[in-house]
Amino acid sequence: MIKLTTIIHIAMISTIPLVVSAETKEGKTVYQQCIACHGVNGEGNPVMQSPALAGQHKAYLLRQLMQYKSGARGAHPDDQQGKIMTGIAGTLDSDAMEAVSAYLSELPSASPREEQQTTTAEPGKAVYQNKCATCHGREAQGNKTLGAPRLSELDENYFIRQMEHFQKGIRGSADNDSHGEQMGMMSRGISSIQVKEIAEYISQIQ
Repeated sequence: MIKLTTIIHIAMISTIPLVVSAETKEGKTVYQQCIACHGVNGEGNPVMQSPALAGQHKAYLLRQLMQYKSGARGAHPDDQQGKIMTGIAGTLDSDAMEAVSAYLSELPSASPREEQQTTTAEPGKAVYQNKCATCHGREAQGNKTLGAPRLSELDENYFIRQMEHFQKGIRGSADNDSHGEQMGMMSRGISSIQVKEIAEYISQIQ
């Protein structure tokens, strides 16, 4: 039998208001214009070729928005998705970019998916640990200190496309993009087959 004190305790907990910062509220408001492509919960949309954003590092998200706004990313004529983002980022001021980046970084990452066969991802794991883990972490969790984004659960096709962009200079060739320049050099040492293997591996990390 449930004690009266337990019922009272539960009732008290349920009435405690959630503390939501003003920045988080603003970020959620700003994010409404992003839902059509990136999903209600920032889970991404492979059909729209839009990556998951939930749980990504705030500093990385903010840097990308600033690069889209300045033209350091998305200005290349062969970056069709980037052009869309440059238009959107151009409508945001620094406060809005800061707020939406904070909001997305606080969202939980994509919900656990059904169990997948991982045996085919073993080659990708080996390549990833050798080529990428130093900056992006052994579990693809990213590294805030190095400015390296979280890669786990990233859609395979999105990852492959971005790597191809780095290899071809479509992304990372701007004078003020030191992180992109580093990725460009690293990507050119990875074959197309290895890129696909890495993509399959990191898409399965949860």
